[in-house]
Amino acid sequence: MSSKALRKLNKRQLEDELKGIASFDEPETAEDPPTKSKAQNSFAFLPSEDDSDHDSELENRIDSSVDRLAKPAEKLVDESGDEFFDATEENKQVTKKPLRGKNSGKQKKTQDTQKPMNSDEELDQILEELKIKQKEEELIVSESDSDNEYECTETVDTVDSGYKYFTLKKFAKTVKLLRIHTANLDPDYEFRSLFGKISDETIKDADSTSSGFVSPEVLQQIKKLSRMTRGWGGRDHRSIPGTTRKLKLTKIRDDWIPTVKKSLAMEEISKQELISLKVASRPEDWKDALEEEVSKEISQDIKYYRFKFNLDHLAENANFYASVVIAPDHQALIDSLQQSPYHIPTLLQVSTILMRQGDKSNSSGLVERALFVFDRGFLQNFELGNGKGRFPFESFLNRQFYLALFRYIEALTQRSTFLTALTYCKLLLSLNPTEDPYGVRFFIDFYCIMSEEYEYLIDLSQSSLVTTYKEWLTPGIAFSTSLAYLRSGETTENIHKAATSLKSAFQKFPYIGFKIYESLNPIITSQITKLFKNIPAEEEILAQHYLVRLKTLWSDSKSLTFLEEELYKLCSTFGGTPNTDTGLTLPTNLLRHVILSGEGTVMAKLPETFWNQNEVYEFDVLPPINGDSITDYMDDKIVTEAVMQATSGDSDMTAIRRLIETMDQ
Repeated sequence: MSSKALRKLNKRQLEDELKGIASFDEPETAEDPPTKSKAQNSFAFLPSEDDSDHDSELENRIDSSVDRLAKPAEKLVDESGDEFFDATEENKQVTKKPLRGKNSGKQKKTQDTQKPMNSDEELDQILEELKIKQKEEELIVSESDSDNEYECTETVDTVDSGYKYFTLKKFAKTVKLLRIHTANLDPDYEFRSLFGKISDETIKDADSTSSGFVSPEVLQQIKKLSRMTRGWGGRDHRSIPGTTRKLKLTKIRDDWIPTVKKSLAMEEISKQELISLKVASRPEDWKDALEEEVSKEISQDIKYYRFKFNLDHLAENANFYASVVIAPDHQALIDSLQQSPYHIPTLLQVSTILMRQGDKSNSSGLVERALFVFDRGFLQNFELGNGKGRFPFESFLNRQFYLALFRYIEALTQRSTFLTALTYCKLLLSLNPTEDPYGVRFFIDFYCIMSEEYEYLIDLSQSSLVTTYKEWLTPGIAFSTSLAYLRSGETTENIHKAATSLKSAFQKFPYIGFKIYESLNPIITSQITKLFKNIPAEEEILAQHYLVRLKTLWSDSKSLTFLEEELYKLCSTFGGTPNTDTGLTLPTNLLRHVILSGEGTVMAKLPETFWNQNEVYEFDVLPPINGDSITDYMDDKIVTEAVMQATSGDSDMTAIRRLIETMDQ
């Protein structure tokens, strides 16, 4: 893309074009598979002479070009360096000396005959190549699943253990909704779009600030250590020792103590071990069927990963367990960060404590530090954001990764960077789109509306990620899709689609529809009392969960008027006694979300039996039965001593109480 062509483009058109690409939506794939002749013609213009390297070069060109266009128009980040540079400078052609050898003449001839393309031609070429590549992927999956008995278009009422109805063919069609551009994980990009051009000095000043309170003397010592640690931070605050890979999730802050050794490691789960994990979690399925399932996933480049502790964390885990479970001591937990500044469970637990105390800034800084530990542990070849990386929830450290992402989404919400938060929602859902352990489907609609990603919410609501199972269609997605149509433009067609979508949501969740109307018009309260009796706890929780965010989502007067008028029609024509037994059970992922979000009015709807039957710890809420836990990675001697001290303390207190009772007599 030459600088001359770029200058000819209208500034507003260029920003709209780049914004559309940066909004996470991949080009839609056609249903008809590509023919062989079309594929050859489309690839004919590639400069590569070696057919064996054809696919890899195509992927590199597409990824690099799309990533470049996805960044702001004024300034882009050079992935090979540390500084920001002008977009037009990158596109200046650089003349290189031809390599000497027997093929040098041929190479020179090829270079001379190549015709430079303008910006529109290059963009059209990239999108066309991407469409062909996606159609080829879908064709492979379609052929492998052509005789799949679970391939159906109807919504399944009951979720099966293996999510068999969410086939690879359905996944291939919806993976674009899970893909993200890693550049959009940085809140600075959203700040640029919100507030316009931000100077490099402002960005550097923000990156150089500390994530928590540190005295100036200690901060100077840390900075001195940072300069002595080779490869730590860099000018872009994304360099880490021992590798050329850049951090994707975080930037290193000035108050983070530099270390050369990783706190944890990441490994890819082998095929045989993955089969064993599936056999253990799904004992009712045939092993041959599970082996075939794993083979198909591997053929589609779906990979499974897990994090693991280093051996020196045994004592840290034991001390953490003693301070949280055996004898809760918040101050001891906070003090332990001095000796173990990168211990993930401690970072996340202390972050929760500070958040409850109202110290949101330091709480957010600790969550960011925990994300840094995971970011640093990524494998060199790990493709973050391609929608195909799976992290089994049975692994304790994987669950900590889920928790860190969830807490960071909360931190981004407090900063009102909703587009960045939506990107992390997609990332969190992509780690396990079937189980969805942290219930992203229950709150992703909020970030779609707040970030004005209406088209994405509409596409999501119509995709197999929502329509495959009844449980996957949440009240939030159902009712907010109507709002997405309404906000997409005040046309007759959109208003009609909004009304139709709202009617469909009301039919699926009539009680929640009545409760929404009640919040707008309390006159209907008596009618709700007559119609709905013995409402299950799950209905109460789902209703309250959406009502908490209702006024924030439907914030403008036109939307509220539309909602009230349409719900009045639906409530007035609602006939018969509704079936309170909706078939819904209280999903475990909803429970995790409710507990971790800490919303008092929603938690009050949880039945008392839940708290009596479950021992809940915020550092690992409702772990799976067949998974490991922190107790598998502890020093038993330290735990035993902590138990003995706690028991001794209880005995002393009991003796004191008895002595007081005797004296009173």
